Amino acid sequence: FAMRQHIDRLLEEVDVLVTPTTPMKAFKLLTHPVSLREMAPRAPSMAQNTSPTNLTGHPSLSVPCGVGENSLPIGLQLIGKPFGESLLFRVAYTWEQSYGMGAGRGVQPKRKPSWGIRTLFTRERATLPR
Repeated sequence: FAMRQHIDRLLEEVDVLVTPTTPMKAFKLLTHPVSLREMAPRAPSMAQNTSPTNLTGHPSLSVPCGVGENSLPIGLQLIGKPFGESLLFRVAYTWEQSYGMGAGRGVQPKRKPSWGIRTLFTRERATLPR
């Protein structure tokens, strides 16, 4: 309940919260089977940015925002108000249209931004499709 209230308070000031999808870059795929004993310690840390919205009920989605080592994707998580999925889809669409992934090469800006990531998602500056 406290976590939900905290996110709700943050969303009183902004329309969408933006976080990394995971707190670390993607790992290179293993070439051999991994036991549950080996994988279990890594699993919680990989989901620590996404699991809070599973508990609070806030809608969230991830869009690719770059490529790290070994050409593995980096994700940007968008978090919205309860029942705010339509805004999240519009923001994600706007992001992808402006900074879509280009043939696995990472973010390929279609235009140079005149604003920072914080202002991308404010009502006054973003042109969101309806």
